[in-house]
Amino acid sequence: MGPRTLIRFIEETLGSRALRHHTTFITIRSSAGHDWDSESNVSGGLYHDQMGWIRRLLRRPPLLHIAGDVGAGPVVVLLHGIASSSVTFENVVPLISARHRAVSIDLLGFGESPAPVDAQYTLEEHVAALDRTLRRLRLRQFVLVGHSMGALIAARYAATRPRQVTRLVLVSPPVYLSP
Repeated sequence: MGPRTLIRFIEETLGSRALRHHTTFITIRSSAGHDWDSESNVSGGLYHDQMGWIRRLLRRPPLLHIAGDVGAGPVVVLLHGIASSSVTFENVVPLISARHRAVSIDLLGFGESPAPVDAQYTLEEHVAALDRTLRRLRLRQFVLVGHSMGALIAARYAATRPRQVTRLVLVSPPVYLSP
């Protein structure tokens, strides 16, 4: 059951008002027969943090901060590395914006992008937030450039959205081979 199906099921069962206002009274029965009541946080031996998947399922990925969107022409999306921000590309953007639309993005938890308290900052969370942000920009096709950790995110995104990524540029990806 996907997130939209689950939300529709909850709305039909409890009413749309219940979902919009409070979902703390939802009880979930696992395949092992354990009940989890989000109001009490513990039931049937399952703890709230172990059942955090329901929160992640119902929560949309955050929109990332678009630090720069300049130029016209084919789109180039720029993803920075770890312990950095879109400032990484401040000297690159002027070089490519004469012939391309350069979109620089602050990754999840970096620069001016949100840092959700319950995020685990997995590759999947980064890709989901990037996907939502790029969909919001209504970009159909683009070149995707990733530096360092941004290269890992770019590679995973390109693998899941091959029709949108026309070219993939990986700069200093943190890939290490055995000696």
